Amino acid sequence: MGLTGGQYKPLTEDQVQRIHEAALGILERTGVQVEEPEALRLFREAGAEVAGDRVRLPRSLIKDAVDWAPSRVVLAGRDPRWNLELEGAGVHIGTGGAALTVLDLETGQPRPAVTT
Repeated sequence: MGLTGGQYKPLTEDQVQRIHEAALGILERTGVQVEEPEALRLFREAGAEVAGDRVRLPRSLIKDAVDWAPSRVVLAGRDPRWNLELEGAGVHIGTGGAALTVLDLETGQPRPAVTT
């Protein structure tokens, strides 16, 4: 189920790496604002620098989290026929759960959001 992605690559690998390095630098130096006390505790316990509601994430923590993340995630439907298996180069298009009308990719016309 789903389409195969990976064909559209507007950036070179070097450009992707530069963006990745810049993002890691921002997370390490500037950090992110986190207002949930439980999340702040979890970040602190994982090795992040927590100062007030500012969390700075060392590169090693981010690398460990990426390495730990599963390569396959299943979004289970009430009926297993509608499960979405997120892995590899699979691409799925969805409404985000709230769209009453979607643009039909075949006709280009708006239509009710229903399963077919």
